[in-house]
Amino acid sequence: MGRYTACSRSFSSWGSKTSSTLGNAMKKNETDNFSWLQEWFYKNCNGDWEHNTNIRIVNLDNPGWGVFINVSETVLENKKFQIIDDYRTENDWIYCVVENQQFKAAGGPFNLLEMLRVFKDWAES
Repeated sequence: MGRYTACSRSFSSWGSKTSSTLGNAMKKNETDNFSWLQEWFYKNCNGDWEHNTNIRIVNLDNPGWGVFINVSETVLENKKFQIIDDYRTENDWIYCVVENQQFKAAGGPFNLLEMLRVFKDWAES
């Protein structure tokens, strides 16, 4: 098992494989977050900002997902964020933080859409 420390936390003990399913209604609502993220990205394009790597979604080796979103030069750059550290099971967990004007999230193999929802909820609050 790998070790993930980009969010200032070790996830080395999390990640054995078990199955997980999502309800159709949740899938629909959660996938809308991808459309929202595309719009958010486009609204922040100013001729310069978009030339950097501002949004990254990566897979983790424990297994899971990492989401990194640069919020510098956006309306979110000084917005307060309350750390989310929610471990439910080995494959159902998220950890989200904003550090150095970057939203950083890590989660289990079935939590990618939830992490995007956390970003969206924070951005819209």
